[in-house]
Amino acid sequence: MNLGFAPETANGPADLDPKAEFTEWLKLLKNDYPQKALERLQRAYECDRHNPYYIRFLGLSMARVERKSH
Repeated sequence: MNLGFAPETANGPADLDPKAEFTEWLKLLKNDYPQKALERLQRAYECDRHNPYYIRFLGLSMARVERKSH
């Protein structure tokens, strides 16, 4: 029975591990790759929007990208 929902893809939010994405974010940030780090943290946030750490560090990561671009 099809309810009109799109099927989950292999790269969908259900397949991501937010803790692994957060760990990768930290690693990329430490190695001075703020744009790539931001992408990882955004994925973690999409998986768990109620996690205060992801919300807090998302702002930090966005600021780092902004600072690097100027």
